[in-house]
Amino acid sequence: MIDRKLIHHKLNKMPYSGSYQGMRYHLSAQENTISVYVYPEPFNLEKTPDELKIHQQFPFDDDGLEQAADWLDAMYQEREDYWQEAKKNKFRMPD
Repeated sequence: MIDRKLIHHKLNKMPYSGSYQGMRYHLSAQENTISVYVYPEPFNLEKTPDELKIHQQFPFDDDGLEQAADWLDAMYQEREDYWQEAKKNKFRMPD
């Protein structure tokens, strides 16, 4: 789902975010920790309500990057129906 080499290169300089099939993700590194968030489309991390975000932290090293990428893959697989619904409704205005 996500290019692990690109994550490492980008996180050294700035946060990294993207989306996959309705699931958005945001990774940022501070000192020795990677913070990873997943949340439904369509908004960015700041505009998405906190109750819709799932957060996990990993060590900022090669193993931690691999764990973060594996976690992202698992989050998509575990909630695939949820992400697909978010993708389908991303242009619908909230009630």
